[in-house]
Amino acid sequence: MELKVEEIKSLEPVKFNYEDIKNWLITKTKEYKDVVYTPETITLARQDRATLNKVSSAINDEKKRIKNELLKPYVDFENKCKELMSIVDDASGTIDKQIKEFELKEQEEK
Repeated sequence: MELKVEEIKSLEPVKFNYEDIKNWLITKTKEYKDVVYTPETITLARQDRATLNKVSSAINDEKKRIKNELLKPYVDFENKCKELMSIVDDASGTIDKQIKEFELKEQEEK
C-alpha cells in the first residue's frame, strides 16, 4: 500500500491593509522616539506604553488567529498520520517483543 497525497495548491498570501497600518504606525510611533518623560509625566509614559502594548497585542492576536485557521487542514492531516503510524508501531512492537524474547532465549541456551 502506498500513501498517496494529492498535490497541495499554493495558498494565496493573506491580504490585509498592511501598508495603511504600517504608515499609520510609523507616523504614530515617531512621536515616541524623541519624547523625554520626566518624573512629573511618568504616568503619561505608562499610559503610552500600555497603548503601544495593546496595539502590538492586537496585531499578534490576529496573526495567531489566521495561523490557526491556515493550519487546520495540516493539523487534521497530521493527526490522521499519527493514527496510522500508531497502528504500524503497535504491530512492529509486537514483532520486536518476540524477536527480543527469541534472542534472549538463544543467549540463555548458550
